[in-house]
Amino acid sequence: MSIAQYIDHTNLKATATEEDIINLCDEALEYRFRTVCVNPQHVCLARQRLDYSDREVTTVVGFPLGASHLATKVYEAQIAAGDGARELDVVWNIGKFKEGKYLQVMKELQAIVDIVHAMGVLVKIIVETCYLGYDEIVTAHQIVKDSGAFCIKTSTGAGPEGAEYQTIHTWKKLGDLKIKAAGGIRNYARAQRFVVVGADFLGTSHGVSIVLGEKDEA
Repeated sequence: MSIAQYIDHTNLKATATEEDIINLCDEALEYRFRTVCVNPQHVCLARQRLDYSDREVTTVVGFPLGASHLATKVYEAQIAAGDGARELDVVWNIGKFKEGKYLQVMKELQAIVDIVHAMGVLVKIIVETCYLGYDEIVTAHQIVKDSGAFCIKTSTGAGPEGAEYQTIHTWKKLGDLKIKAAGGIRNYARAQRFVVVGADFLGTSHGVSIVLGEKDEA
C-alpha cells in the first residue's frame, strides 16, 4: 500500500487561507491521501472541494492545548460533525491527566465520543506524548480505550517534540486501538518507519514530499 493512504494531509496553520485549503484538497485528490486535516473554520470549504470523491475531512477539537471547557469541546465537535468532518482529532485535558484525575479525563472524552457517534463521526484522541513518561503513555492508552474513541494520537505538532517510534511500538503491543503518529514526520524514510513499527495513520503537513520520496526510493 502506498504511504499516501496512511496520511492525513494537514494544514492547521493560523495563517492558512481559503486558497491554501483548496490547494491542500487538490493535493489530496491528486496523491490519494487518506484525509485532509484542517482547522474547524475550513471544514465546510474542504468538504465542498472534496465533494463527489472518497476523500474525507478531519478536523481538530480543543486544539492545541486541550484546556477548553468540556461544554466548549462538545459544541465544537457537534459543529464540526454538522459541517461535514468525518473524523475529529480531540486534544484531551492534559493538565487534568497530569493531576491524576484519570476518571474525569476519560468521562470528558467519552462525552465527546458519545455525542458524535450517532452522527457517524470517529474520534481520535491527542494525548501529547512529549509531556508523558513511559507509565503515563501506557495509562493514556487505557483511558482512550475506555472512552470509546477508535484511535490514540501522539501529538498536536505544537509541543516541543513529536511522535517517537518507541511510543508507537508500546501502543501497538497493547492493542485494541488504532494509532496515529504525528509531529515531526517530514520525509518518506521517517514516515515508513512509523508504519513499520505500528502506526495506522500519519499526520503531517509534508505529505507531498513524503510521497515523492517514496517514488524516488521505489
